[in-house]
This record gives sequence, structure tokens and C-alpha cells, in this order.
Amino acid sequence: MRFLMDGMWVYFPYAYIYPEQYQYMLQLKRALDANGSCALEMPTGTGKTISLLSMVLSWILANRTPDHPYKLIYCCRTIGEVEKTMEELRRLWAHVLTHLSTGPDAPSFVNQFLALALASRKSLCVHPVASTLGKRAVIDAKCHDMTAPHVRDKFRREHGAIIHPDDIEDSAATPAAADIMRQTASHVCSYFEGYVSATGGDPLILQQSAKSAARRARSRAEKKETDPDAMDVDELAPEDQPLHNLSGIFSLEEMKAFAESKGICPYFLTRYLIQRCDVVIYSYQYLLNPRIHQIVSQQLKSDAIVVFDEAHNMDNVCIEALSVKLTRTTVEAAAKNVRALNQQVSTMKQKDVERLNAEYRRLLRGLNLQIAGNNNSAGGNNNNDPAALAAEPLRANPALPDEVVNEVIPESIRKASEFLGVLDKVIQYLRTRIGVKQVFQESPSFFLKKFGEAMGMADTKPLRFCTGRLNSLLKTIEITNIDKYQPIGLVADFATLASTYEKEGFMVLMEPYEPYEFALATRGLGSPLHTPQGANTQINASELTTNPRLELSCLDASIAMKSVLAKFPRVVITSGTLSPPGMLPRILGMKPALTQSLSMSLQRTSVCPLVVTRGSDQTPISTKFDMRSNLDVARNYATLLLEFAKIVPDGIVCFFPSYQFMEMMVSVWNEMGMLNKLIKYKLLFVETEDLTETSLALQSYKKACDSGRGAVFLSVARGKVSEGIDFDNHYGRCVILFGIPFVYTESRTLKARLEFLRQKFQIHENEFLTFDAMRMASQCVGRVVRGKSDYGIMVFADKRYNRIDKRSKLPQWITQFLGPNQLNLSTDTATSIAKTFLKEMGQPIDRDAQIGVSLWSEVEILQQPASRPFGAPMPAPSMRM
Repeated sequence: MRFLMDGMWVYFPYAYIYPEQYQYMLQLKRALDANGSCALEMPTGTGKTISLLSMVLSWILANRTPDHPYKLIYCCRTIGEVEKTMEELRRLWAHVLTHLSTGPDAPSFVNQFLALALASRKSLCVHPVASTLGKRAVIDAKCHDMTAPHVRDKFRREHGAIIHPDDIEDSAATPAAADIMRQTASHVCSYFEGYVSATGGDPLILQQSAKSAARRARSRAEKKETDPDAMDVDELAPEDQPLHNLSGIFSLEEMKAFAESKGICPYFLTRYLIQRCDVVIYSYQYLLNPRIHQIVSQQLKSDAIVVFDEAHNMDNVCIEALSVKLTRTTVEAAAKNVRALNQQVSTMKQKDVERLNAEYRRLLRGLNLQIAGNNNSAGGNNNNDPAALAAEPLRANPALPDEVVNEVIPESIRKASEFLGVLDKVIQYLRTRIGVKQVFQESPSFFLKKFGEAMGMADTKPLRFCTGRLNSLLKTIEITNIDKYQPIGLVADFATLASTYEKEGFMVLMEPYEPYEFALATRGLGSPLHTPQGANTQINASELTTNPRLELSCLDASIAMKSVLAKFPRVVITSGTLSPPGMLPRILGMKPALTQSLSMSLQRTSVCPLVVTRGSDQTPISTKFDMRSNLDVARNYATLLLEFAKIVPDGIVCFFPSYQFMEMMVSVWNEMGMLNKLIKYKLLFVETEDLTETSLALQSYKKACDSGRGAVFLSVARGKVSEGIDFDNHYGRCVILFGIPFVYTESRTLKARLEFLRQKFQIHENEFLTFDAMRMASQCVGRVVRGKSDYGIMVFADKRYNRIDKRSKLPQWITQFLGPNQLNLSTDTATSIAKTFLKEMGQPIDRDAQIGVSLWSEVEILQQPASRPFGAPMPAPSMRM
């Protein structure tokens, strides 16, 4: 359908729209019109993604000009979400084209529309060797070793341009010469050279297009014969279309297939095209992690519209992006790195001292100029040279204000040997601190003061430049196997961040031992229920396992968001669980023009939240620490699950606050004989910390639901299953949340962050902990209702959910169905309500009855004030029997 909204045409690819989708788009449009950011909470399973895409794309179509072409930057959490979003965009754009002319007279935007998905090299690499290496860091290092400017320069000096391996048989070379040519070609990536050639650069490997194209066409034809559903790359883009005018919508797999068919690297081609594409969909990290942002997203224009989907955990993503953790092993490996670098610098002084002198002269001009100069030596860091993308920093600065980056490198670290001496001092000091069996917590300024006193450095300012200076040195000495220098990179990041943000926002924490629970487990006292009466639970320091960890912990999520908010005025954060909607923007340093939490419109009440506070014997139930050792609580939780297993068809998903508590409950239930009773009604599957085991358990769980046998899946809040895995329809007719999923409150990192939030944002400890726990609880229960035709029971099994301070932080689309008769329930009462609910949901759905209530056609849309043409009377409501 197509309809007006505040005078603007909105394109929506379905014949009906949910009322909440309409309201969502209306609020989003008003935020975009106001050139401001917004925080929007929309009910789960009501089409948030397509609503976002429809409104933003419609707004761009209505407002773009040659001076402001606008762009959508859509940030997702996972690769799976990237692919789903791309499919929704494809459906939407096909609908848009039915309303717009696509002929020669059509606007250039329509005929040149380009949407791309970007992921890491691991997801996009097609090189026959590099793509099989498994770990992302190893694949990145192999790619660097084949595409780095100094590698290509050396190759050109020694070999010049050579024939593509596919074309060697057609050359006049002898067999021996052909073999040498093949071995030579293996030192560089033919797909990267294909990218350089296709984008107007000067490649090292010459491709005879007819031969290579014929081979690739033959390979595609053979694949099509064996797999009829294989992708037809000829449909993705015209054969003769220049890459700089490429148009279409390319998922990750489509870009891989398209680029490989052309003999081009998909990763670098996507990077090259990002500047001119209209929509880019990628991970949060490409904007929030400063190391990646500087490499990939730095050149994006400020008129882009930025969307963070599923943004409820954005604060944690920001904090993790800027935190650095060091272990004793990391520090020792960094020391080896410094020794290796010293040896290479000594060798270079003897053989090629001019390179070191040239680096020193460039450093006099400032860090940014030095990096540019280094890149220019490899062919130039400019938009006219496609190979410049491979000249990215080996160690991008973790987070530096511009005024620091643009300063001239301090004289004390300009010479390579002097800089390595400073790094050696940093490592020596870290060794002394990480070797002390004592917990400490210090501000970065105090940590640096003690470092300066111990190492004889009165001025610690040079530490701000450690990461940039290390990147310069690694480029100068032309390092290969860059992944081996990861430890010294982490140490440099630690020093850079600590020196840059020494006043506030960070904390240095030292934890010399494994957590207390680990020590109890080594005694076989892993839980209060398994602790014999009178057993000694006091842990001496000698019993604790030494595993020292020194962490520079970021406490302020707004630091990572600062550059995004400063550059892009239109930033949208959205999720199904942002309640209260003002809390997260506050933590992120946002001042949204609009915040809104939307309710869910339903023709029948298909969501049944129940707060169970007591067992059948009226014993209060809770996972509070002082109640976990109560066997009555464990028995009542088992009875609750058993009673629901008897009445709920198909699948039941259960969530526990932690793996330890889940294992404790399962063990106790087994001793009580409750598991034997449970499997008479449903099969039982359990999530583990091993991803492979959990994936297999999920597959088996779904098979049991498909077969009609039914199953129970036990999982953990904050685990793999709690986010990103949908239990729609018969896979999840009921979810039981055992307890409130509070984060581990004894964590010293958490305590430091809570103190910071109290001081900077006046957010009290209990307020944040409850907010964090309830957004996690909402994510868990939201797994089972993934659409308006779906239905499910949400059981909040803890007496604390009955308190208003907990319930008020649940999303509106849950609390609107949580009436007084669904609060403070016993197991028996909850079971009775659930039976009645399931009987009602078992009746056929009357689609016609939904229209006008939970589904709107164009008739209902025209009744809305924002969608009536100016001066037009309100149409009569539709009459349906």
C-alpha cells in the first residue's frame, strides 16, 4: 500500500498495517523532520524492522536533494539480523518500484539504488586458503600479508605484473616457468588484484578476462546442475554494468557470489562502494568501536540517518568496545613482541636506516600526517586509489579526541628504539602490578602517577600516542603475521586509553583470583543446597586459584557514542525492551527529540502474563540468595514446571538467572525425582556454555515440538538462547522465568560502574540494577510471542515481580495485559488461568474481526488525522460483518 502521512507518501509493502506500526512510523517521521534523535519502543513481533525501513526510505525519497542525498546506516547485532533486514529491504524496494517510474525519465536515485551488507573478512572472504583458516584474527592477518602496500610494492619490484594463474596454460611459458608463476602468484591475492583492476587501479596480476570469465561461468553452470536452487549471479546485476554505477540490493552471500564471479574481492569491493550506496547494513561495531569506526565508517557523511536496532544492550556494547583486559600471559607475550621488534629495528638500522629516518621526519608533522605519509608510500591514501583501502592502520587508535591525535608526537618516542624503551617500561610496571596477589581499584590518573614514580617518567603524556606510534612502527618495519603482535597491541591500547581518559570514565581494576564460586566448586560445594550441614564454606587465600587479570574498564558508555552523536544528528535507537524509554538515552549521553513506548493492539488477548509469588503450599518463591538454599522453593519451582508441562501443548522455554543456579536446580530436581515425572509429559533439553552443544539441543527441541511430543528447554538469561533465538508458534507456547535475572552484583567492575552512574547521571544503584534485570527479563519472555497470530503464556516466577518498582519497568506491551487478577498468584491459580487462556486461544482466528482493530486497511488509515489529504473530510468507517 501507499498512503500519506503528514503530507508525505509512505510506501509499505503489505496490504494491511498494524496500528502500532502506523504510530511508530508517525513518531519516527516527526523525529526525522525535527532533525533530531529518538528512542522508540515497539512491541515484539509487530513488524518493527519493516516499519523502520518503510518510513526512513520514504522520508529519503521525499527529502533527498543533490546537496543532501541522505543515506541509511542500519546497525544490527548479528549476521543473522543483517540478512533478515536485507530481505525486508528487498521486499520493500520491489514495492516502491511498483509506484515509481523506472524508465529513462525516472529519477537517478531509482535506477541507481544500491544497498549493501558489510561484515568481516571472515564472512566475505573467497580466497581458497584464507577463507578456510577459521578464526577471524588469523584470516585478517593472512589478508594483510597478501594485500598490504609494502607486500605489493615488494612484489612489484621483484616480479612486476604477472599472468593470472588461470591463464598460465594459454601463455608461452614452459612448464617450469609456469610452476614458478603459480607459486609467485600465491604470495598475493588474485581477488584483491581483481578488485584493484576493476576499480581503476594498477593490479599486480593481469587477468585475461575471456579465460577467467569462461572458467567462472563453467563453474557456475556445474554448480547449477548439482544444486538447482543455487544463486544465479547473472540476475544480480547486468554483465556490462560498471562497478562505480552498480545498483541493486546485495546480501552478504549475493555479494560474495557476484564478486567471485567477477574475480573480485567481496570485502574490499563492499568497502569501496559504501561511500556511494544508499543503504548500508552492518554490525554495531562498525560505528561504536572506535578502532573499526576509523577504518570503515570515518568518511560517511553527516546527513546519514543512523538506526540502532535491538538497541536495549547498547550501553554494554559501548563499554566492551573501550575496555581492555590483560592477563599475565598477555603481558609476557607483549614482552616477547618488544624484544622481536627491537631486533628488527636493529637490523633495519644496519640495512635500511633511511626508512627509520623518513619515519622520524614524518612524525614531526603529527600522527595523522605520519599515517597518511606511510600510506602514500604504498600507493596513496586517497579515493582515487582503490588499493589504499588495504593501507588501513594495523592498530587503529582505540578512542582519541581529535586534538590529541593531531598533536605532534612527543620527542621522547619519535625514535623507534626510544619508543620501544617506553613500551618496555610499561610492560615492566604491568608485571609488578599483575604479580601482586592483592585486589585493587584505582583511577587511571592515580595508576599513571604510580607508574611515573616507579619507572622514572615525570611526564606520562607520551603514553597517549602508544597505539598510533606502534602502528607507525609496524608499518615502517613491514611486519607480517600481524596477529602475533596482538599482545603488544593490547598493552598499547591500555596505555593510550588510560592516559587519554585519566580524569573520568575509566577505572583500573586488578583481580588476582578466580571468583569465589569457582573456589567453592573445587571443594564440591558448588551450591548451598549441596553443602553438607556444618561444612566449612570459608575460603582462604591459599585455596583460591591464581589467575590475575588487570582490566582498564570503561564505565561511561557515552564515550563511544559521543562521536556518533556529534556527527549524525538523526540517530534512532529502537527495541522491544527499552522501558523506561528515557533511561538508556540518558546513559548513552543522548538528548532525544522524542521518546515513545507503544502498546500492542490485539483483537483477542493473545498474551497472558502471570506473576507467580507462591507455590501450591503457599510458600513464597524467589531466587533471592537467602532463599536459594530453601528446598521448599526448589520443590515449588519443580511443581510449577510440572503442572504447566501437563497443560501446555508443544514447547515450554524456561530461563534461570545463571548457569550455576540452573545446574543446581536440575540436580536437586533429579534427586527429588521430579525430572522423571516431567519427561512423562515432555522431553527435556538444556542449554550449556558450549555453543555447539546448545545448537544441537535447540535442533532436537524443535524436532520434538514438530513431532507433537512436546519439549521443555532449560536456558539462562543473558545466554545464547535469551536473545536472537525465536520460539514462535508451537516452539514456545509458554515461557517460565525462574527469578529475576540480576547481573552478578559482587563484580568489582559493576560496582565501579554503579558508582560512576550515581555521580555523573544521578542514577541510583537499585534503579539501574532493576532496569538492567527487567530489560533482560522482557527479552526472555518476548521470545515466545513473535506475531499477532501467535500466542503465549509468560510466567514471572518470583515474589519480587509483584512489587511496583519491578513491574513498572516492564514494557507497556506486557503491562497492558497484566491485570490485578494476574498478580500475586499461587501455582494452582496460575495453572487454572493458563488452562482457560489456552482453551480460548485454541479457537480459530477470525481475520475479518481483526480488521479495524489490530489490522488497518487503507480505509482505517485515511481516518487518521495525519493521513487525510488537506481539506478532505473523514471517510466513513468500513462496515464488516
